[in-house]
Amino acid sequence: VALGLASVGVYGIMSYSVVERTREIGLRVALGAGRMSVIALVVRQAMTLVAVGVILGIGMAMAMLSFLRSLLYQVNATDVPTLSLAVITLVGIALMAGYIPARRAARLDPMNALRAD
Repeated sequence: VALGLASVGVYGIMSYSVVERTREIGLRVALGAGRMSVIALVVRQAMTLVAVGVILGIGMAMAMLSFLRSLLYQVNATDVPTLSLAVITLVGIALMAGYIPARRAARLDPMNALRAD
């Protein structure tokens, strides 16, 4: 459930960001930016957001070790494979959640984007 909420949240933020930056992206495309550079711009922003979240999440998990030990059954609170799997899964989902709006941003028509309010 938490993973689903996190992925929907990242997708929502990235979609909103692309809508808010329509004029900027349209100007970049009008000045000659390629599709891959626009996609890289949006995906880089998503990955920065996810990196901050992962770092804060791991830091908070380490700070709450004693509480987490009482909640986990047959799993060590510092179990590296479990934490690694969770981080890799979140990064993969966030990559896809950032790629979908990025692909939509790369298809923007520069004239329509610059005329948008």
